[in-house]
Amino acid sequence: MEDARRFANKIWNATRFVLMNLTDYNADQFADRTAEGPDSVEYDLPERWILSRVQRTSEETNRALEDFRIAEAAQGLYHFIWNDICDWYIELAKARLQDPSKAAERWKIQGTLATALDAAMRLLHPFMPFLTEELWQQLPKPQGAPQSIMITLYPIPDPRYVDDASEASMALVQKVVTTIRMLRTEKSVPSIQRPRVILNVADDYKKTILDGYRHLVLEQAKLGDLVVRRTGEALQGTVATGLAGDVEVILQLEAPADSAAERSKLEKDRAKLDKDRDHLAKKLANPQFSNVRLRLCWRRTEPAWLRSKRP
Repeated sequence: MEDARRFANKIWNATRFVLMNLTDYNADQFADRTAEGPDSVEYDLPERWILSRVQRTSEETNRALEDFRIAEAAQGLYHFIWNDICDWYIELAKARLQDPSKAAERWKIQGTLATALDAAMRLLHPFMPFLTEELWQQLPKPQGAPQSIMITLYPIPDPRYVDDASEASMALVQKVVTTIRMLRTEKSVPSIQRPRVILNVADDYKKTILDGYRHLVLEQAKLGDLVVRRTGEALQGTVATGLAGDVEVILQLEAPADSAAERSKLEKDRAKLDKDRDHLAKKLANPQFSNVRLRLCWRRTEPAWLRSKRP
C-alpha cells in the first residue's frame, strides 16, 4: 500500500511538472509537424530514446495482457513510468527547457513529454483508472481527441519510432551517470561541487558515443569537466574509481579522503551487517520458525490435487 501510494504521488508530481511547462505548447501544431514520423523531426538522443521506450513498453504490455500475465504487465509499466519517464526523461528535459539556447528545440521537448505521458496514462488506465482519467483529462490534446480516456485506443506500437541505436547509446550514458553518482555518494562529494571525471573507454565506438553526449553526462552527474579517453597515465592525487560495464570511471577529488571519517562509515556499515546476521541466525535457530518455513515450502511444491483436498 505504501509503495502504491508513492507511485501514485510520483505520477501526480510528474504530470504537474509537465503541465507547468506546456502553457505555450500547441498540440495541433506538434501533431502536424510529426505526422510523417520521427525522420521528419531532428530529435535529440533523449527524445529518440523515450519515444522508442514508449513503443517497447506498449508492445510488451499488449503481449503480457494478451497472455493474461497481468502482474508482469503492471510491473513493466511501473518501471517504465518511475524509471524511464520520471527519473530520467523528465530530469533530462528540465535543464533543456530552462536553457535559452534550446528555445528552438522547446516544442520538441514539450511534445515528447506530452506524448510519453499520454501513452503512459492510457497504458496504465486498466490498473489505475481514476488517477489516469483525472490526469489524462488535463493533458493538452489535438482537436477531435476523445473526451475520456476510457474511449481512446489502447496504445499500439509504432515501428517507425523504435530505435535500437538510441536505446543502446542512452543505456551507456545512464550506466556512466549512475556510477558517477554512486562514487559521489560514497565519497560524500557535495552537490554544489563540480568535480572532474575521466572515463577510460574500452573501444572507439563507445568513446564516440560518450564524446557525442558528454553534455548529458556533465549535466546529469553535475560535473565541472569530463575527459573521455581510450587509455592514459595513472592520475596523481586522490581519486575514486568505479566501473560502468567495461568503462572505467575515475572521479578526481578536490581534497584527500578523510581516513577517520571513512573508517567510521565502514565500521557503521559493518555493525549493521553484523546485527542483520545475528538477527537472521537467531530466527534460523528457532525450531518453530524452521518448521513454519518447511511447511510453506511443502505447500508450494505439493501436487495441486492434494492441496485442493486440504481444509
